[in-house]
Amino acid sequence: MVIHLDNRPATREELAPFALPLAERGPHGARPRLFGNVGVMSSLLYTGDPRLDATVATIGERLVVAGQVRMDARPALLVAFRNAGRDLTDDETDVSLFAHAWDLWSAGALDRVIGDFSVCVVDRRDGSVTLVRDRFGVRPLFHATVGRTLIASNVLRAVLASPDVSHVLNDDAVADFIASGAPEESGATIFRDVRCVPPAHFVRTGAAAQRYWSVADLPMRAEEDVNALRHAFVQAIGDRLRAPAISVLTSGGIESTAIAAMTCATLKVPAAVHAVTVDLPSIAPSPRVAYVQSVARTLGIRHTVVNGDRFGFHEGLEYVAARLPHTAAPSCDLDVELRREVMRRAVSNSRVVLSDGDPDALLGLPTPSGHGAPSPAWLREDLRRRRDARLSARAADAQDFPSWPGLPHGAATLESLDPGAHAVPADVRFPLLDVRIVALMLSAPAERQQQLLDDATQGALPRHPPDEQSIHMPELLSARFAQWWSRRPMPFTPCDALRRYLDAAVAPPTAAPDGSSDDALIELRLRSLDRWLRVETA
Repeated sequence: MVIHLDNRPATREELAPFALPLAERGPHGARPRLFGNVGVMSSLLYTGDPRLDATVATIGERLVVAGQVRMDARPALLVAFRNAGRDLTDDETDVSLFAHAWDLWSAGALDRVIGDFSVCVVDRRDGSVTLVRDRFGVRPLFHATVGRTLIASNVLRAVLASPDVSHVLNDDAVADFIASGAPEESGATIFRDVRCVPPAHFVRTGAAAQRYWSVADLPMRAEEDVNALRHAFVQAIGDRLRAPAISVLTSGGIESTAIAAMTCATLKVPAAVHAVTVDLPSIAPSPRVAYVQSVARTLGIRHTVVNGDRFGFHEGLEYVAARLPHTAAPSCDLDVELRREVMRRAVSNSRVVLSDGDPDALLGLPTPSGHGAPSPAWLREDLRRRRDARLSARAADAQDFPSWPGLPHGAATLESLDPGAHAVPADVRFPLLDVRIVALMLSAPAERQQQLLDDATQGALPRHPPDEQSIHMPELLSARFAQWWSRRPMPFTPCDALRRYLDAAVAPPTAAPDGSSDDALIELRLRSLDRWLRVETA
């Protein structure tokens, strides 16, 4: 999307560079549209519900609203519109419902709409532009301002495709990646001039990002309510299906198998449901795969098992380097090729894919120390000082999203399942990332939450195997590192672009076949950043 804040007309020529990068999200063509000073290039992804295909809506001459929108609780929203004097029908597109909500209630609409969305709202009456992202950050939203022009997209490559947007790196974000695997400043990206809207925030032109929601805003129940959770689960699944066929990423945990069971119960066409599971049969066999097979047989659905042994960790393996995609930003996801294969299998049945959002679902690995990790001694001194100062300044900030089964810790899991990361056009939806479910789950103590979900789906699934039968993360890491070493990774020699971020006098830890998992994860992350920098700075 291109918006000229000085009211110059947008042109098709300005939109043309966005078509190719947008194809990774929408394979069914691109459509440019012009609205005076606003230009929109939409990538088309047909999922089976035409109300979700639309990406642009206008309200008279006043509002232009563009983005990817999927609304939850549409019937309740239509009632709210009728009570406000606006008689809309169920045929209205989701982006149009968002536009009407904004027209009626402005930013107050964000108290009324729930779902997954990344939206740009242009108010041509006062010239303001507002960028809005959903509560949990399911949909990404990037933006850059060049002079009097704003460029925004849910695809980072599209923003970077503008010839006016600089590709100069954000040194502090690179330092954060080295230390913990991702930029840690709210709204920062790896590129100095490109920002992202944080989850549950909106950004108006000329103003800082403003939070509109947090988990603390949810009405918490005094006690567990299994029946209410079961009802909310059915609602969340129904709101996210809206397609003739569905694929479900099934890890073997209660969350993903419950999603598969409830999907079957809602669609009532088992042949339309396809479960996809990753197995590591030789390096880390797990009884959970057999459990998913049992669930699939009980439900009568198709089940595909992807052999993850043949992928493994590829950083530093010369014979597969050419197969690894160059992502728009560096990633600490060591399973990107495996993830691409899983998503290819999933979209063979449906472009709509359901996931429980669990980082373990696709073997996504945590960084060794995580968000806010101390600055390593081998980071360049000035970067280390600045990073330590930033960490100290925000030390008192509260964690917005408490831990509970299925809720990702930070954005890493959601980003790894976004087409911008794996380049397989799919609409991944997360039934457990629903405010109706989150409120009910948080009514139970952490140790009871998984059992509460189990109780809510009682009778729909075969008996679940005890957790202690499953392989745990330390054993999984050890097995996969042993495989990595057996494939003989090349010696690691940082390129010049990476060396400029490191302290030449202090060497980073080097992984050894019998060394710690933390050292190996650090080296793998540095190798990944090194590979990305070699391409990006070439």
